Amino acid sequence: MERRSSAQMPRYRARILLLLVIGALLWLVLAGSGAEATGGTAAGATATGTSSTATATPMPSYPPPRDADGDGMPNRWERRHGLRPHRADGSFDPDRDRLTNLSEYAFRGDPHDGDTDGDGLRDGAEVTRWFTAVDVADQIVGSVVATGTCPRSTTSEPCPERRLFAVPVQLHDSDGGVVAETTSHTNGHFSFRAAPGTYWVTVSAPTGFMVAEGPIPLMHVTAGQDDPQRATIVMQSTTGPGVMGQATQSPTCGGPQREGEECVAPLEGATIDIKDPGGNVVASTTTGADGYYAFSLDPGSYTLVAEPFDGGFPIAPEPVQFVVAPDDSGPSWIPAAY
Repeated sequence: MERRSSAQMPRYRARILLLLVIGALLWLVLAGSGAEATGGTAAGATATGTSSTATATPMPSYPPPRDADGDGMPNRWERRHGLRPHRADGSFDPDRDRLTNLSEYAFRGDPHDGDTDGDGLRDGAEVTRWFTAVDVADQIVGSVVATGTCPRSTTSEPCPERRLFAVPVQLHDSDGGVVAETTSHTNGHFSFRAAPGTYWVTVSAPTGFMVAEGPIPLMHVTAGQDDPQRATIVMQSTTGPGVMGQATQSPTCGGPQREGEECVAPLEGATIDIKDPGGNVVASTTTGADGYYAFSLDPGSYTLVAEPFDGGFPIAPEPVQFVVAPDDSGPSWIPAAY
């Protein structure tokens, strides 16, 4: 083999290095062209949905159920429940349970049965009073009410009972174990579905209250009972002269509002200040999960101020002035509706 001289070696190496550089440049050009082509195809598929590798599948669309008379109730439902699909009768109430045919459809009731689930509660009462399902039987219902939430109570002007909202209620079995929990609605009502057995109910007293009466009597649920067991829990204010109330936020309804239902929720973390005529804060608290607050105060003039939240939402209510008189025996009730 011919041997290159030492003078030819640098020139040979330079040629090899040049060929390597040219090859590398050609590879970069070809790779870049391929990337552009691939990228162009992907972008086209995203924009137009015509790529064979990324075809968008359209969501199936279904026609709405037929409603020949336009009364909001489908023909099939009307026929199944003995109504006439070609007569607009959504506002009728053939079973006289104070629930229209359209409401019976919305709440899964039977327009010809005033007590669809046979639990002893009329369908209209379940929707507008108890806020329960009309097609599932409720075995235990009750209310949480409060007394003593007025500055004064006389024989001629007695202090009315106040229905308490968002009070935790526990259902116990005969062994004392908690088998179900709920909270009272805006009208103070609560309900439980329970298997046959013996039960009793307790509550977690909110700020400024205590249970006024003794233990709730035992309730006996039987199979196929015609009427629910009922329990009324009476709370007594422990605040004395001063002021108490509940911070709430609205609107909070996630769906259609029932007649008689308030779209509110208890507001946790609200700062409630009590100020004297000079604007000085004489008492303050921050609400818990149930939104309740209570202040015992000496006689005098005050202003209840619900402080705004950071960012201004929810919007704070206007300050409220009130007076604690020397002969007051209970608190004024002043809610803070954000």
